[in-house]
Amino acid sequence: MPSKITTTQLRNMKENLSMFRKITGFSPEEFGELIGLTRQSITNLETGKTPLTPLHFRAIHQLINEVYIEKVMSGDSPIIAIAMMLFLTDDEMEEEDYKEYKRIFAQLATLINDGVVDDPIATLKGLILSSFQLSAGDVVPDDRLLENLNEIISEAFKDMSDKIEKAFQ
Repeated sequence: MPSKITTTQLRNMKENLSMFRKITGFSPEEFGELIGLTRQSITNLETGKTPLTPLHFRAIHQLINEVYIEKVMSGDSPIIAIAMMLFLTDDEMEEEDYKEYKRIFAQLATLINDGVVDDPIATLKGLILSSFQLSAGDVVPDDRLLENLNEIISEAFKDMSDKIEKAFQ
């Protein structure tokens, strides 16, 4: 968990709280119970009626970390790690890229929450590929792009695992 929470991290958590909750597989009630809040409080945080504070950030970040570690230990999909890397690190992202990733992950979270996703990584790849605005005559990305995406994702997981391991030492 970051020792100092930046305004970017706080904004990203606030804007993506519903996505994180859905990706971790919790209802608003369950999510709230795990961090000591009511379902209504979670709903208010997700809709922006209640401002997200650094205390909320730390509790939610800790819960997401715990779910991530549990899923990695059980061999589950590391979608949470990708979302954490994109939205909770201190790295600045171009606003256009941030909005596109936010849109893609919101779609993925809804599909996961609705129970229609068997393979979140494959679904994420599909959503990323479909986000390219292709026109007639465009060259459709081939398997090399998917392999490159796999390499990027694998590197991101290794980096995230290293960061988490370092944080728990």
